[in-house]
Amino acid sequence: MLGKGFILAPEQAQALIERDVRNKDVLFPYLNGEDLNSRPDCSASRWVINFHDWTEERARSYPEVFEIVERDVKPERAKNNGLLAASGGGNLLNARRGSTRRLVILTESWW
Repeated sequence: MLGKGFILAPEQAQALIERDVRNKDVLFPYLNGEDLNSRPDCSASRWVINFHDWTEERARSYPEVFEIVERDVKPERAKNNGLLAASGGGNLLNARRGSTRRLVILTESWW
């Protein structure tokens, strides 16, 4: 996860989904070790925005969620543009190609 602007409180994510059910396509529970060790139900204490490897045009079709990324992520990325370009993360929506797929495979084999 490159940028805290992609992280939402569960209540914020649920409100976005209630306003537009399509937002489920780009909002996901974001579990970490602390959640697994401290929450009896192993629920996520936060959610994450994930536009996958979509084009900006497709991501903009989720206007309320895209606005959050533009507002909270874009300014931070602009400040760190040199570092991001060197790491291959210069794109506002950048998810390194294949990284989500690898995560799914790891998760499936771990359980």
